Amino acid sequence: MSGRLSGRVAIVTGGARGVGAAIAERFRAEGAATFAFDLSAKDSVSDDGKASVVGGDVTNDEDIARLVNTAMERFGRIDILVNNAAILQPLTTMSFRDIDLNQWDAILRVNLRGAYQMARAIVPVMEAQGYGRIINIGSSTAFFGAPIAPYAASKAGLVAFAYTLARELGPSGITANTIALGLVDGPSLEEQPPEAVAGAKAFLMGMRAVKQDQGPESVADAAVFLSSEESRFITGQTLFVDGGAIMH
Repeated sequence: MSGRLSGRVAIVTGGARGVGAAIAERFRAEGAATFAFDLSAKDSVSDDGKASVVGGDVTNDEDIARLVNTAMERFGRIDILVNNAAILQPLTTMSFRDIDLNQWDAILRVNLRGAYQMARAIVPVMEAQGYGRIINIGSSTAFFGAPIAPYAASKAGLVAFAYTLARELGPSGITANTIALGLVDGPSLEEQPPEAVAGAKAFLMGMRAVKQDQGPESVADAAVFLSSEESRFITGQTLFVDGGAIMH
């Protein structure tokens, strides 16, 4: 790799598997020290000290504070925040009338409020150092009325949140953008009913201009770009990494 993130320190929420793990691994390959923050993970550190896993909840301020303190004690800075942690509801067509309020609250609590809590804790560090990159992992479902209302609403909220962050934090040298991904192969899909996954893939394949399955590395590539110096004048934008499905 070219070392495009050499010397940077990155936090990736939901970073122990799937898209989050792919982003964290790619960041490390590009020279960044990485912290994968994940509810399902146990604390660990690589032999070279550059790749860490920290167990914790993006909606728990104490867990977040422990993560931030660990990163600051070891490296003295935090340059990149990727808000990737998310709950994906079952891939079944469901009218908004039939959604359980507890399910609605749980999805928005993690997917949207969690991103806010992470930014609230880390932005002061970025402001103090005069540099930062914030990337929200969104979804193209936020843009075409997908029948998964809580998930789509939470991802639409991330786009709006990135706009606010971009405008407010730009003078401090901090950019904020969203990556809107498609249906990505990985553990989240493996937990869904096979027939639901097959139906969703068939539907989205019909919409995509690029007629192939989407792997997590496609999102990791975009995240590296938005975290690098190459994107220094890009903020408040949504980058669609969905094979062109958004055009439909």
